[in-house]
Amino acid sequence: MVPTFARYSARYTCIGVTVLAVCGLTSCDNKPKRSPDNPYARKGGDNYRGQNFRPRARIDRDKDGRPIAPYKIEEPSLKSPAELNGKKLSSLEFKELHQLASKLAKAKQYQDAITVQKWAVQIGDGRGQYNLCCYYSRAGETDNAAYWFQRAALEEGVYIDTVRSDADLRNLRQTSRWRLLRSFLHAVNGYFARQYELQSERFIKPKEYKGKHIPVVIVMPRMPADMELHFQEDRFRKLADKLRILFVGAGPTSPIGPYWSVWSGSQPQDLIRIRSLAKKASRRVRMKGKPILLGQGYGGHLAGEIAAARPQEYAGAILLAPLRDNQGMRVPHRSHLIRDRRFVVVADPKDASSFDQAKEDYKWLRDAGAKVRLESVEFPKGGIGIPPPLFQKKIPEWIKFIEDASAQQDRGTTPR
Repeated sequence: MVPTFARYSARYTCIGVTVLAVCGLTSCDNKPKRSPDNPYARKGGDNYRGQNFRPRARIDRDKDGRPIAPYKIEEPSLKSPAELNGKKLSSLEFKELHQLASKLAKAKQYQDAITVQKWAVQIGDGRGQYNLCCYYSRAGETDNAAYWFQRAALEEGVYIDTVRSDADLRNLRQTSRWRLLRSFLHAVNGYFARQYELQSERFIKPKEYKGKHIPVVIVMPRMPADMELHFQEDRFRKLADKLRILFVGAGPTSPIGPYWSVWSGSQPQDLIRIRSLAKKASRRVRMKGKPILLGQGYGGHLAGEIAAARPQEYAGAILLAPLRDNQGMRVPHRSHLIRDRRFVVVADPKDASSFDQAKEDYKWLRDAGAKVRLESVEFPKGGIGIPPPLFQKKIPEWIKFIEDASAQQDRGTTPR
C-alpha cells in the first residue's frame, strides 16, 4: 500500500509539471520581450501607433508577401498641357510644381491642380502620387483617385492615420471601394513596417575636433525626406564648426512605404532609437553633459516628450512647430529632475493649428516645473524645413540656453 504522503507528493508533482508546461507553451511565441534595452515591450504582433496591422478585409499578396492592389483600374493618362496661365510647366522643378499645384487646389481650381501635379509625378521619382489622388478626389473623379491611392500606397508611402481625417479624400471615402482600400492600406503599412528599415542617420562633427568634451544635438525630423532639408551639409557644417557641436540626424522608426517613414507613436520604441544614436555619438566624441533633442513637427513633440520623461538622460529639447495627436504629452511619471531641464518651444504664428499645439506643449512643460521659452518664428510655406535665418541666429542661442542649464546641474546648482 502506497503511503499517504507519497500519493499527495506524486499528485502535486504532476500538477506542477503541467503548470510549467502550459507556461512554457504560452511564453514561446513571437511577442516582444522586456529587456534592459526594451523595458516597454508591448503585447501583440506588429503594432503601429497602438493599432494592429491585421487587415479588416482579405487582401491578396504576391509570393513575397507584398499586398496586391484590390482594384484593377485603367491607368489615367499623365499627358497634360505643357503650359498653364503662361507658365511653362516642363521647365519647372518638382518643388515648384508641387507648390503651384497646392496653391491651385487651395483656390479650388482642381483641374488645373491635376494638370500641374501630373508633371510633378512624372519627375518626382515616386513622389507626388498621393497629392494627385487628393486632387482627383476633390474634383469628384473617384476612379482616378482610387487608382493613384493604390499606387501611392505601394510606391510612395501613405499613412493610415492620415487618410482617416484628410478632407481631400472625403469623396473617395464615401465610395463603396473605400472599405477595401482602407484594408489594403493597413496591409501595406504592415508589410513595409516588417520588411524595411529606413532608420537613416547622419553625424556631423567639427572639422577641427581634438578630443575635448563637446555638446551633442540629436535632430529629429518629421520623416527621412526632411533629412535633406534638416541636414544640408554646408549649413550644419558651419554650425558644427562655429559652436563646436556634434549634430546627429535621427530618421523615424516606422516605414510606411519604400521611401517614407514616420515616428512610430510608441514613445518606448522611439526612445530606444534615440538612445542607440546617443551611444553611437559617445563613441565618436567625448560628450559634454547630456544630449539635447531638436525636432520639428511630430519629431518636435516627440523630442519634448522624451526629454520630459527622461530628464536624467537628456539636457532638454527644442520643439519646432510641434505637431501631435490628441494624447498630448505622454509622460506617466514626472521626475523632479525636470526642474533642472530647459525647453524651447517655437510656434509658427501663420499656422493657427500648429501655434495652438505649440502653446499647449509650452503650458504643459511650464506647469511640470521646467524652464521654458516660447518663441514665435515664421516657417516657410508648407512648414517643411528650417529657414536659414532661424539656423544662423536663433538655434545657437537656444542650444546655449539649454546647455547652460545642463552645466549648472552638473555642478550641483539648480538654474533659476
